[in-house]
Amino acid sequence: MEKQSNQMNENLQEMEDMASKALKHGLNNGASELEIKLNHGFQRSVEIKANSISGIQQQSKTLISVRSYIGKKMGIASATALTPKTIEETVDNAIKLAKLSPPDDNFISLAKKVDRNPRKVKGLYDENLSLLDPSDVVTSLKLMVDSALEIEKRSIVGGGLQLNDSEVVVLNSNGISKVDKTTSMSLGSFVSIPLSTSDVGSGGEFYLSRKWENNFDFGNIGKVAAEKAVKTLGSQKIESDKMPVILDEKSTFQTLSRTIGIGVNGYMVMSGMSYFSDKIGEELGVNELNLWDDPHVDEGYSSKIYDAEGTPTTKVSLFKNGILENYVTDSYTSNKMGIENTGNAGSGFGSKIPRPTIHQLQMDAGSDSSDQMLEDMKKGLYIESGLNAFSMTPDISAKLTRAFYVENGEIKYAIKNAMLGTNVFEMLKGINGISKELLVEYGHQSPKILIGEVSIASAGEDKKGGPPVSMGAM
Repeated sequence: MEKQSNQMNENLQEMEDMASKALKHGLNNGASELEIKLNHGFQRSVEIKANSISGIQQQSKTLISVRSYIGKKMGIASATALTPKTIEETVDNAIKLAKLSPPDDNFISLAKKVDRNPRKVKGLYDENLSLLDPSDVVTSLKLMVDSALEIEKRSIVGGGLQLNDSEVVVLNSNGISKVDKTTSMSLGSFVSIPLSTSDVGSGGEFYLSRKWENNFDFGNIGKVAAEKAVKTLGSQKIESDKMPVILDEKSTFQTLSRTIGIGVNGYMVMSGMSYFSDKIGEELGVNELNLWDDPHVDEGYSSKIYDAEGTPTTKVSLFKNGILENYVTDSYTSNKMGIENTGNAGSGFGSKIPRPTIHQLQMDAGSDSSDQMLEDMKKGLYIESGLNAFSMTPDISAKLTRAFYVENGEIKYAIKNAMLGTNVFEMLKGINGISKELLVEYGHQSPKILIGEVSIASAGEDKKGGPPVSMGAM
């Protein structure tokens, strides 16, 4: 282990030295500002298709990405061979492209040092995961398949395991210097149960981590995915109507990460495309709504010490008692809008420019019992899939892939061929309940929420369907 760690540290030092020399080369050859990002690592994976292991792969992840500015004119170049010569050639190409580009009047400068120290976040790198050979866990992945088949023998299981190891160096001409190494693991099981062409159950379960756990229960991932698939069998159509809905904890997280993420994105705000533009200080949600971005959770899957530009990340309050408090920014947007750089630049690969993004959304608990919210529902829906807003508008229109009809506090059956329609403002103001129970996983936390009334559009009654089949309480 110590030998492996020393080798990685030597790699990072060598990468930093190459980037530093290339930075000087670029500044001596016409660049007024320059950013160099080097990413080196690997991705190892095992894939499952139709209940069988279909492949084991290892893929190198090496990328040089250079942003060069000549005044306000930008050039971006990238390459995949990590050598001093290639890095310098990539810098030269970026400078050439900058000379040919039109000026960007919104550009002020690349990221500069901010008046805060990087936070210490534990558990973002694990040597055991870095050294793991995927072939060593094939038997465990087969257990994931077998566990799904024990729930329903007609299950068709897909999914797999992915391991990532990454070494990153970011240097720019304003004194930014970031050197980092991380590991991550993602495991997923996706189950389909095709009883007929009109009755196909589907469900999935996943697990995310920064470290390898020797005693991890692979079988439970397959079991839960199959149980979710069974729950969607016998789905029925419902009449179009307006009704309350409960979003489970994962649906709440997915929905708000997307809708709030678009709204508070500094680039969208700066460009006038955000539905939260010019709304700082306004009460947009219910008083119980508290949301923040926290990239400093130990072992969090999306935790980060630095953003993609090498700026130290920070905890950002987004909504406090329903009031919008902040946007998330990077160097480009913070400079233009004259506000703090929150360290939320998202990764830009190849020709992509870093843009602000929420790292790891958190939502506070409420005061309601999640069981009581369900028991008090006379007629409505229980939803287990995320709802998305359109990028440019606050409108939400989502196909309900995992939703269940509720009557008199009991989940009756899965529904099909239905769409949900609302908008972000109606959703945030229409929250009638927030559970006091929280789901805490992978570095984020979220409760269940009850939304008072939304529009449900259906393709109509299922003429072939019989009476509703009770699915029981969850």
